[in-house]
Amino acid sequence: MADFENNDPLFCSDCYDPFDEDEDVVEERLRAREAALGFRPQTELIFPSKFPYANEIDTESTAMWHDIKTNLGKTVLLSELRPGFIVWKHRVQSYIERYGLKFSKDDHVKLVELFFSVMTMPDVALDVMVLEECFDGLTKLLSRRYLLKPEDLTLPWRPLFKLRQSLTKGVFVFLDMARYPQYVLKKAHFPTFSFSCIFSTIEDNLKTVIQLCRPYFGANATKEMLEEWRPLICPPDQVNTVRVMENFELFLPTYDNDDFNLW
Repeated sequence: MADFENNDPLFCSDCYDPFDEDEDVVEERLRAREAALGFRPQTELIFPSKFPYANEIDTESTAMWHDIKTNLGKTVLLSELRPGFIVWKHRVQSYIERYGLKFSKDDHVKLVELFFSVMTMPDVALDVMVLEECFDGLTKLLSRRYLLKPEDLTLPWRPLFKLRQSLTKGVFVFLDMARYPQYVLKKAHFPTFSFSCIFSTIEDNLKTVIQLCRPYFGANATKEMLEEWRPLICPPDQVNTVRVMENFELFLPTYDNDDFNLW
């Protein structure tokens, strides 16, 4: 899995991290922030509090977040993925870079579910740019696992499996249907460019998202996966066996739950 703590502003030493301080101090500060904001923020960056206009930051961030939630929801309801969803997803990214995950746990859960639902829409697999935006959003929202526990969020595993299947059916079938960003198409004019690099990047990003979503699969996910894939294991058929083992490696939950002993 990729190392998420190197280049992400959420993982800098100056962030408010509950693991860096005494629990009572953290809890006292969180209660004070909850009283000031009307909700308990997931995480906050310390940098805005050092600005000359620090007393206006809460009003500014609250207005920005309300605007983002309203318009992001509208783009999904209207199925306006281009350019609406992409534009407002970039606003989410800008908000996180400025303020951290400065929203409630309920908003955190709903935002993850929104990106997940867009990513697994039937036609989204044909649009590489929308897929990449969803991958990036989910990676930022799920990287800090302690913020969302399995009882807070449940994600289905089968839509991710179907998405991976649609992306790995074959390069040439997928190329005929996909819409690529302009900068990717420009690269196609160079003789040394290979479309295989696009698919390797997409597949790697999808694997990362699957690994981040895995702790939030439903209680019966392990049983369902074993029932579907275990009969396909056949040593003489190496191709299908390798494919099944890859699915097990990617999707099977690796934490202790009721179905952990099934495998």
